[in-house]
Order: sequence, then structure tokens, then C-alpha cells
Amino acid sequence: HILASTTSSGSTIVWDLKRQRQVISFSDSSGGSFGKRCSALQWHPEIATQLIVASDDDRFPILQVWDLRNSISPCKEFKGHDKGVLSLAWSQLDPSLLLSTGKDNRTLLWDAYSGEVLSE
Repeated sequence: HILASTTSSGSTIVWDLKRQRQVISFSDSSGGSFGKRCSALQWHPEIATQLIVASDDDRFPILQVWDLRNSISPCKEFKGHDKGVLSLAWSQLDPSLLLSTGKDNRTLLWDAYSGEVLSE
């Protein structure tokens, strides 16, 4: 009964739906801001405490992996898009694979553990 949402101001909020309250909220403030807009998020398919958040801000077209056990800063960042990221999807068959699409008209296949772009 947990839900995560993002805001246009760059915050990610995790909700406990059973208790009807916010559990945790975080945003990246390093380097000024993590692109004032969050466009997508996905829970890790195997690690229940991790999620990935994407920015559609063309100045900061990045993906950030967050672990809710330590939400002071992201535990990983993926950089590869030239413009904002529009969507993401974890592979349901292989959790080491992640797809992202961006305003740069590219779809990138990532190694979710190393952050390396495997294919375009």
C-alpha cells in the first residue's frame, strides 16, 4: 500500500495509502537543482526500497536512482540523453536492464547497475 509521486518542482513523495499520510519526501539540491521537473518514476522491480526518477528539464536530462533508506542524495545517476527524459521502464525479465526515452528522440537501453548505455 505504498505509492510514489513526483512534483513539477522536483520533489518525490512516497505515500502510505493505508495510513493516508506521507512517509518520505526528497529532492536533489546538488548543483542548484535536479531539473525543476520530474517526468517519470519507476520502482525497482526487485529492490523494494529503490526507485528511479527522470527529469524532463533539457538542462538536466538525467535519471537518478534513490534508495529510501538513505534519501539524502541519489545513489546513482545516469547521463546519456541530450534533452529531457520523458519516460522509463524496467525490464520485467531482467532487472539489470532499463529503458528511457527522451525529447532528443532517442531510446536508450541502460545497464541499471553500471549506468552504462548498452544500446540506442
